[in-house]
This record gives sequence, structure tokens and C-alpha cells, in this order.
Amino acid sequence: ALGVEADVTDAARWYEAHVTALHIFTNWPLANMIPSLPSEVAQPGSFKEVDRDELMRHMRSFVERHPAVEVQIDLVLQEAPDVPREILAQADALKADLIVVGSHGRSGFERLLLGSITEKVLRKATCPVMVVPRRVDEAALSRAVHASRMLCPVDFSDSSIAALTFAISLAKEADARLTVLHVVEMSPEL
Repeated sequence: ALGVEADVTDAARWYEAHVTALHIFTNWPLANMIPSLPSEVAQPGSFKEVDRDELMRHMRSFVERHPAVEVQIDLVLQEAPDVPREILAQADALKADLIVVGSHGRSGFERLLLGSITEKVLRKATCPVMVVPRRVDEAALSRAVHASRMLCPVDFSDSSIAALTFAISLAKEADARLTVLHVVEMSPEL
């Protein structure tokens, strides 16, 4: 299973994987959490006051914008007070092999106030996490799984060995060239 917020259907076909599109809602105002949600649904207040069917319809419409040929996609709509914790719980429950999450790219005060869901998921996930940055254009997303060159930075830790193993697997599937990089930090005085 793959937790997904981005189009990963090519990778899902490669690995004959099942995709689960997950949306977690909290008691925050909908307008801040889902900017594209119709204004009649995005009223301040608890998500419990919002019609679940309308949220599911919106989620279905969102996922259908990216048709997934030969890939089964399940939709999961879950209420939870702690979004990163729920993403990790759902990944564990699904026995996910990969979590794919889009990053909003918040910085400054907004990040201080809201925190980084992606960063919290990255720190605590027990499976690989693929982060799709906000600034990636549509053309790059369509090429992402057809990459011909991949970069795997390593620091010789156990986690970088795991990352290298995953990168090798992806590179084999994509028939891509893999560059392994280790950077040595030099003191400015040197």
C-alpha cells in the first residue's frame, strides 16, 4: 500500500502496488486546510459539522483529476487531532511500503505556528517517505517516475544505508543512473 498525496501511479504499476489516498481532518477551519473546497462547505467550526459525504465527494473529484490506469486507489477520510500521528498510524495499519506526501513549503511564522506535518512524518516513519515539494511543476511530476538520473546523498549512517538500498531498487526499476554522494563539510577557516 502507498499513502499518497501526489500522482504516483507509474511507481504503483511498477511494483504492482495498491494506492490509498488519505485525507485527515481536524477541528481547524476547513478554509485553511483545504483551499480548493467549495465555500459552502468551508465554514469555520468543527469538521464534525461538515457533511462527510461532501468531503468524500470532493476527495473523489480531487483524485479523479489524475486518472490512474490499472492502479487501484482507495480513498480514506479520517478525523484526528494530530495529523502526523494519524498519517503514521494509517501507514502502519495499511502496512505501507512507502508514504508519499506533498509539502506545502511553509516557512517563517506560518511554519512556527502550524509546524511541518511532512517533517514530523519524516522523523517518525518506519517506511520510506517520498516528499513532493510544492514548487514542482506538472511536467516534472510526469517525468518523476521516469527519471533517468537519481541522487542518493549518504552520511554512512544506518538510515543512509537504508536510503541507498531503496534508491538502488528505484534506479533498477527506472533503468536510471544512480549517483551516490557524500559531502564533507569544511570549516570556513580552512
